[in-house]
Amino acid sequence: MSVMDTHRQHVDERHPDDLVEDASFQVFRRTELYVAVVAVAAAAAIGLALAAFLRDVPWLWVPAALLLALGVVAVPGIADAQTPVFVADKYGVRMHIRDTWVGLLWREIGEVVVEPGSGRRDARIRITSKDARHIYVTPVGFTTSASVADAEVELARRRAAASY
Repeated sequence: MSVMDTHRQHVDERHPDDLVEDASFQVFRRTELYVAVVAVAAAAAIGLALAAFLRDVPWLWVPAALLLALGVVAVPGIADAQTPVFVADKYGVRMHIRDTWVGLLWREIGEVVVEPGSGRRDARIRITSKDARHIYVTPVGFTTSASVADAEVELARRRAAASY
């Protein structure tokens, strides 16, 4: 029996829970939401710009410009479709915040809370460092690929598995 056969046999004999622990929990932006925002904002901006031009109504240029700006602001959400905003695995968590990544090992984390949305605020995952000097927040829910319930279950399972 070769080394590769022994390795394959060992991998095949792992328990299904071991495979789940190896997989990471990833939260992505909901790309179709960003595409819809860009499309609707662009269509409305074009319609207002045409009305402003054809009817000679100068004040219509203002909402047209605002809608165009909204569409431009949403474009990065489409461009980063394959980049997760949050990753949790057996080692810890990584969050994509603005243009950088922040990573914490489970032993460096003091508190993990999945806060449900309220009013106009989307639900979010709040990570507090063990020394409580750093608080990191990432969205979850309507604007992302993960629900609040999924985030609670997945984070609790990974945190419990990593407790020392």
